[in-house]
Amino acid sequence: MLSAADAAFVNSAVIFGDPNNGKPVGKVAASDTMVICHTGDLICAGQAVILAPHLTYGVNGAQAATFAMGNMRAPAGAAGAGAGATAAAAKGAKGAKKATRAVTFAA
Repeated sequence: MLSAADAAFVNSAVIFGDPNNGKPVGKVAASDTMVICHTGDLICAGQAVILAPHLTYGVNGAQAATFAMGNMRAPAGAAGAGAGATAAAAKGAKGAKKATRAVTFAA
């Protein structure tokens, strides 16, 4: 689970081979969530069987990245956070780029 501070930076989710049938991801709205399931992926059907279709989601990387990048927006209160935030505030919050943050997860 992400801390509340890290979760504040999340505004979209992409799920490959979703065993939960599109259930919400934290506080991410359904419209900001993309679920990609390949034909024949039994994980998507709720079965704990990994077949070849479940191992092919790499082909959807660009599609997922395009979706996530399209959902990027400035967090509330971004004004005053730096020159980029000032420019974004000048353009208005709608369509402004969201601040990026890298989080590394230990295996």
